[in-house]
Amino acid sequence: MAVWALGEIEDASAVPLLATATKDRDSRVRQQAAWALGEIEDAQGIAPLETLMRDPVADVRKTAIWALGEIEDGGAVSALAVALKDSDPEVRVLTAWALGEIEDDRAVEPLVAALKDSDEDVRATAAWALGEIESPRALDGLTAAQRDEVGSVRHAATWALRQIDDNNENLTCACGRA
Repeated sequence: MAVWALGEIEDASAVPLLATATKDRDSRVRQQAAWALGEIEDAQGIAPLETLMRDPVADVRKTAIWALGEIEDGGAVSALAVALKDSDPEVRVLTAWALGEIEDDRAVEPLVAALKDSDEDVRATAAWALGEIESPRALDGLTAAQRDEVGSVRHAATWALRQIDDNNENLTCACGRA
């Protein structure tokens, strides 16, 4: 409860205490500490959250990734790119979401690679994230994703291409405009 309360207060001075809590033996405490760090949204929380991304408990990893998405700091992009290869598809979906929230151009290549993930939710979320980033470097991957066998992936890729097209004046994409 103390860890939860620190998150509710949303004061960056609690980050060092929460960083200590991320090392607790109890996975519920580690998960709650990750949540609290996400609530505080301070870049000091990135390092302990990156450590939690390697936790043996998937729910702890997911919460740490969610928290990094809430902090929205580009300093987490390289660690999140690694998490796009996690064995748990829910972790990969949250990772793609977090990268979309951060909107850092360094995430384009790992997200384009995630467009070929075996899980359709990962592919659709990666397409959405690329639309949030709006980088023309994602065009080829998103154009290929428009041919995905799953409708939600095709839809997300088309939406993403429109986002990129709408925000880059000299760009023409094959995004299905009428």
